[in-house]
Amino acid sequence: MSRMAGIGVSPIVLLSLLLLAIGGAHASAPVTVTGQLCCTQNGNCPGTPVAGATVTLTCPDLFFNPGVSISTTTTATGAFSISTTIPSYPLLGYSIIFVGCTITVQLPVPATAACPVLSNTGGTLISLIRRTGEVGGVQNGVPFPFVRLG
Repeated sequence: MSRMAGIGVSPIVLLSLLLLAIGGAHASAPVTVTGQLCCTQNGNCPGTPVAGATVTLTCPDLFFNPGVSISTTTTATGAFSISTTIPSYPLLGYSIIFVGCTITVQLPVPATAACPVLSNTGGTLISLIRRTGEVGGVQNGVPFPFVRLG
């Protein structure tokens, strides 16, 4: 048994409090991630927009909370917008958003996208997400530049 300020505290109680703090100290945050996919070697703009590509937001399981995986398709201008709710973690008065979240585009993109550099090859475009602010309680983010894997 540990002694804290003259009070006996069981190691089991301390472990339980730690697990509760890690696993239970979260809230759900509405988020929107927006971006654009262009016909370049790594999908970054500027360039010709890529329409019809599937873009996926993935946030992993963290601290006993289920992960998120949601997809959308790029518009005629290569734009995408994904809105969902993900766990956030308060830390020292700040809410940690987008921890471990990624935006991915599985290659090849559809041939109808008219982008040979991305439709004639395999691999994945991947990016972490940068928080850009909050509007009306919704946390907004954009991808960092994509990196091509594979």
